[in-house]
Amino acid sequence: CAFFFHSVLSTMSGEDLVPEEISCGDQVFDIAFHPTSDFLATASIDGVVEVWKYGIGEGANQKLFTSSHHTSSCRGIRFNEKGDVLFSISSDLSLKGMDGNGNLVLNYENAHTNPINRIHIINEHNLVTGDDIGEVKLWDLRVGSQDKAAVMQWHLHEDFISGFAYNSGASTLISVSGDSTLAMYDFRNKKMTCRSDEQESELQCVQILKGGRKVVAGTQDGVMLLFSWDDWGDCSDRFPGHPETVDSMWKIDESTVITGSSDGFLRVVSLHPNKILGVIGDHEEFPVEGMCASRDGRVLGSFAHDEVIRFWDISMFVDDDGDEFDAEDEEVSGVKAGAAKVSKKDKKALKNAQKSATTAVPVGADGDAASDDDGEWEDCDSDEEGSGSDEGEGDEVDGEAVEMEGDSDEGSEEGSEMEESDGGSESDSDGDEDSDDSDAGRKAPKKLPTASEKFFADL
Repeated sequence: CAFFFHSVLSTMSGEDLVPEEISCGDQVFDIAFHPTSDFLATASIDGVVEVWKYGIGEGANQKLFTSSHHTSSCRGIRFNEKGDVLFSISSDLSLKGMDGNGNLVLNYENAHTNPINRIHIINEHNLVTGDDIGEVKLWDLRVGSQDKAAVMQWHLHEDFISGFAYNSGASTLISVSGDSTLAMYDFRNKKMTCRSDEQESELQCVQILKGGRKVVAGTQDGVMLLFSWDDWGDCSDRFPGHPETVDSMWKIDESTVITGSSDGFLRVVSLHPNKILGVIGDHEEFPVEGMCASRDGRVLGSFAHDEVIRFWDISMFVDDDGDEFDAEDEEVSGVKAGAAKVSKKDKKALKNAQKSATTAVPVGADGDAASDDDGEWEDCDSDEEGSGSDEGEGDEVDGEAVEMEGDSDEGSEEGSEMEESDGGSESDSDGDEDSDDSDAGRKAPKKLPTASEKFFADL
């Protein structure tokens, strides 16, 4: 199937592509790459936070330190924009931040009244958290008092918060929930909120695409829902391309995402036009619970229902000059469109290719495990221990003062019309995109097989 050629040809040429797998002490709940160095933080079900230095080749991955500040499961973890503070949330109701030595620099006990499930960094001074009953809080980290730090809070959802996405241009947060709804929060006006109609199944993850004109959500039944900005009542399009739940999603560019499904596969998906481009990885029988990309966008880390973090080469989506791949303008060599489901034969071929491949690729400038004493990340575990209003009128978001109760700006214009894909994308009859049936039943021109395709035909 799609992308298999990449692993096999890399093995044939002897290239090291990605870091070796990292095994944590317990089941992983979240991971985060450092924004400027080759560090990776992990959050586990036992409440432990681990910080690793990842690298190339055998034995290159090194555990720097572990932290046990939480008393129960650590559900989320994020570095701030500078990378000097690592924030974590937990089912023990707390929000904490630690420096590069593992020392606490922020300790908000009882930050929520219910277990906290999601965290998202807004900017240098602000972050948001969401809990198990649907409450969302915006925090201003410049405020010393915990009571005053929660500058805004909302309770639009009726079940757990499953995902966040932020549109910095509109100072607007999007959340999705287990109650099968999507919600919008305008940081410039606390009262400017909106909640969608209930969808057919739980919403598991969310991303903002098309320059802020579209929002895509993954669902429990495998359908990807697309919403048009400022039209939050119901989804405008549906893309039923996954055989099982879409549990997680990572944005590659304004038209392309990588999805993690409960069938264990990581797929590359183009939206508008809607196509499943191929498969880049497999967690075997475990659901893909989460993923994120390295600071240079060339390596993807993912985790499932075990203690192992796996790495995948996604450098094909970044040009040599550092520009991102655009599915509307380019094609990935050897990738077959519409690979919605992978056969057992193809799955076996992928596993064999991955097992024979050596794993490691340069992911940017080498980070330094050691540091000075000012809180930079260092090896502390050598002994196996572990757009806005006038300034002053509100909270700062994206570097500008944001008015709490001011008038909100008009939303961006509706997105471009949706093209119906070969993969069988559906459009609601009352949606804002019109399908074109003039090409219905037309066969695509026959293409001669490439060398890579001939190679796979012999597998």
